[in-house]
Amino acid sequence: MQKYQAYSVLLSLQFVRNLNEILPKPQCVQLQLKSIQEAILYGQIKITDQQERLQQIELTIELKPSGAILRTMIEPKLLADGITYRLMKFDQTLEIERLDTYHNQSICIDDRVLRKYCYCATNLFRSKIKMKIKINDGDV
Repeated sequence: MQKYQAYSVLLSLQFVRNLNEILPKPQCVQLQLKSIQEAILYGQIKITDQQERLQQIELTIELKPSGAILRTMIEPKLLADGITYRLMKFDQTLEIERLDTYHNQSICIDDRVLRKYCYCATNLFRSKIKMKIKINDGDV
């Protein structure tokens, strides 16, 4: 099972990279993988005695800086070297479920689908101002 943990990490990182590619810039900040909360493996196909391929992986991940918790089903594709996995074509039709609420995190964009994933750059600016105010208030 340990070898599939590495695949889960690689797939999660690729998933976040692909998600960042479809988010509008500069309105939305680059998201990063904070943690993998769950990776459920479904089905295996034996390719050779040494290799097998997963049919699907259900990933539940947490992102930063938004704190978004997302769940999706990924179908890894076996590449020529027999080891590397990649995501299926990634676009807005890929079913991605956001499990937490996002309130006004994505108020900077109008796209109804992408609002679930976007974390507006203005949120980072606001949080830095709040931190500065709290630090200055403590100095008084």
